[in-house]
Amino acid sequence: MIILQFAWGTDMDAIAIDVRESLDQVGRFLPDDASAPSLFKFDPSMMPLMSVAVGSDEHNLVELQRLGELVAQRLERVPGVASA
Repeated sequence: MIILQFAWGTDMDAIAIDVRESLDQVGRFLPDDASAPSLFKFDPSMMPLMSVAVGSDEHNLVELQRLGELVAQRLERVPGVASA
């Protein structure tokens, strides 16, 4: 895995094209059994700040899903929470 970091304000669409072209050029030097390189654009601002899990030995999956959705709805009401 190779992680590329760019300066604030970099045109990510343009740089993605440049990186894809570079990956295409390097791909022919990889071993025959290697997978083709892939590019994944990642925005660190989309990382969750908190993870919550629900579990139970007494409830079935449908009830747990309903409980999880209820918790998410209540968390979304908290000021400053973008989504849950």
